[in-house]
Amino acid sequence: MKKVKLPSGRELEIGDTPFSESKALFEAVAEEMESISINDGSMAVPNIMKNVLARICYSKRISKALEPCLLRVVVDKVKIGEQTFEKKEHRADYLEVVYEVATENLDPFMQSLFAKYRLLLGLLEKAQA
Repeated sequence: MKKVKLPSGRELEIGDTPFSESKALFEAVAEEMESISINDGSMAVPNIMKNVLARICYSKRISKALEPCLLRVVVDKVKIGEQTFEKKEHRADYLEVVYEVATENLDPFMQSLFAKYRLLLGLLEKAQA
């Protein structure tokens, strides 16, 4: 169980999510990221980050895939529900909760993906040498 202090001072608790829910989130994020073009390498890093963050924030597919993951977490010993972010002072917690829940669910996939990417990149470099 991962615990995180939120901007409002409340405590977020993230437990395990079923594989199928985490995988659905990973697939949604991967599909959205595929549509962000970095073809010529000239796009500035801040612009790339803006595009990635905007895509993640407004994607209905990501929101739908993230929802079951969010419904499994607890804020101050209460499961997340409609009232969790209703108070104005709790709204600053929303993006922090989304970030923490998404990271917790995506990290195992991303570690494996980057390891395989590095391996394939090394094989390509050897083949070109």
